Amino acid sequence: MQRFTDCVKNYPKEMDYLPGETEKRIAYFKAILAKRDYARLEGLARVFCEEDVGVEFPEDPVKQRMLAHEIAKHFINYYTICIHRSQGDFNFEKTLYPPQSDESLDSLSTEVKSGGPAAPAV
Repeated sequence: MQRFTDCVKNYPKEMDYLPGETEKRIAYFKAILAKRDYARLEGLARVFCEEDVGVEFPEDPVKQRMLAHEIAKHFINYYTICIHRSQGDFNFEKTLYPPQSDESLDSLSTEVKSGGPAAPAV
């Protein structure tokens, strides 16, 4: 299994798994978004696609940038949730990722199994 810092170019090694460095990690990803320097996340995006999801890494540079942008946003949200949890706020994540109802999860499951949208209930 690869470590996070092994996949991201120029990611500061001293930030790998050190408690209390969450704000620095958030700042790192915000800087990537601000500069639109998505090439720094290419390794992480490639590992995410090929090893975690099991799909090929997109060859189209536009899709690569979109993927890296979404990964950076996700990590900002993740580390923000970590900060709030460390302060005892376990409900904050629901503001970023609201819980879905069982009905929406069931319809999503039906769409995935059938390959198309679920038929409306009659």
